[in-house]
Amino acid sequence: MAGIENNLYYEYIEKSDPHNALDSTFNIMVVDIESGNRSYLCNRAECKHNDESCASFYSVRPEYLFYNDEFLFVGGWYKPNGENSVVQIYMSDLNGDNRRLCYQPLPEEAILGSFVLGKDYMFFDENVMITEKPLTVKKKLKKLNIRTGESEFIYDFKGNEQIIGAYGDIIYINAYAGSSLSSVISQKSTIFSIDMNGNVLEKNILEWKGEETQFRNFGKYFVEFKKEPGSLVVTNLETKERVEYTEGLSEITKEGFSLHFVDEDVIRFGAKDDETERFLKPYSLNRKTKEVSSVTWRREGKDAGYMGVDILAQNADKFLVVYAMGTTSTMVDSVRPQISTEPELVEKQYMMYATISKEDYINDNRNLKPVKDYS
Repeated sequence: MAGIENNLYYEYIEKSDPHNALDSTFNIMVVDIESGNRSYLCNRAECKHNDESCASFYSVRPEYLFYNDEFLFVGGWYKPNGENSVVQIYMSDLNGDNRRLCYQPLPEEAILGSFVLGKDYMFFDENVMITEKPLTVKKKLKKLNIRTGESEFIYDFKGNEQIIGAYGDIIYINAYAGSSLSSVISQKSTIFSIDMNGNVLEKNILEWKGEETQFRNFGKYFVEFKKEPGSLVVTNLETKERVEYTEGLSEITKEGFSLHFVDEDVIRFGAKDDETERFLKPYSLNRKTKEVSSVTWRREGKDAGYMGVDILAQNADKFLVVYAMGTTSTMVDSVRPQISTEPELVEKQYMMYATISKEDYINDNRNLKPVKDYS
């Protein structure tokens, strides 16, 4: 389950009827980071991408979309044979071919939405209704063999435990203290790890407290932001190396902090030192020099000047970033006939992508190559 650098980035787009929000269809789009091309997940030149014959087409919203270096997984709420809605997860090859049903929970099971995907297995949490009297619901961790379809429960969650990430063959779980939101925030929480069979490995990897610390798992890194005195602690899950950064952080993070990206060279984050500021400002921390600098690069486009140029995905030497916001305008029949029968202009914003070498991005050299969109 080690974090991979994939040359492909997947997302979905929605095609909606402005007169009926429920009448929407969806298409999977794929960006090839190396070539810098974006297209429908379909290899048929004559395809209109508007029905089930197209590999990219889905009639329901993809609630789950994730992939490894071999398969693409798409899940959503379906109504098989007109029955009640159920979650179904489909898998296909990375080019969209060979789509098939991967998993559908039993009637007494409900997928909660925390997923870990490896080469041969998928792990996710479910609520399971125990029909023995008295009726109870238990949260369990399911292990699914994506090649055979066989599945089993391997771990029973206790209290407020929740999956927070994975790396290598290890799954990390956070044990929130208390039973209510206020107690979760004010009491210490403990992170521990289990193996792929549900056996506990390390019971107390670290402790953190919501009102004092922010915590995030980012690939092979654990990152802790300590509000007092204002510091970042990065743990490398491969080497177990633990590095703390303090210089220049206490003043700029007084009123807010949000982690954006971490690798071996740089930490990108948003922060603000004044509670009256509306948005977090983007900053960069050079992990070699430990220097913090303000990032002035912003997205282009209408009303986008406060947005940073964010990283979406990466391969070995390039980042895929959002560098601008575009706007489409379409004239449609009145969507408010009770007010006016005149045609109306409907505007929608969309993200514009580009690739950039990692070296250029880290050093703020804005040598972008806009992605060619073939949709």
